[in-house]
Amino acid sequence: MSWKHFNTETETLEISGYLPTELERFHAVVMNEDTWYKQIRRPGNNYAVRVNRFLDGLLAILKSWEEKEPCLIYPYLYILHVNLTEDKKTALVSLQRTHGYEFIFKDIAIPFE
Repeated sequence: MSWKHFNTETETLEISGYLPTELERFHAVVMNEDTWYKQIRRPGNNYAVRVNRFLDGLLAILKSWEEKEPCLIYPYLYILHVNLTEDKKTALVSLQRTHGYEFIFKDIAIPFE
């Protein structure tokens, strides 16, 4: 799981690990490390299919909300939360504003299996 943190010594935002570009553009991604590496991106013959389904689903959700939330063209203004359903075959995504911390949407399902 990639994560961003502010380095107080260098006063820069640093990224650790790996996330696809579509996710790195957000201000922050809140996700359990096992969610990304052991479920969505886990090694195996369906690796690319799972990742692409998740990313395509996320981009479709964001596109559908653009009319209601015009600032979605600037993903760095938002915090993306990703959780899993109990069967671990579906991601639940929520989007939160960085200012005011109110949620735009919560727990929209994206099947990746």
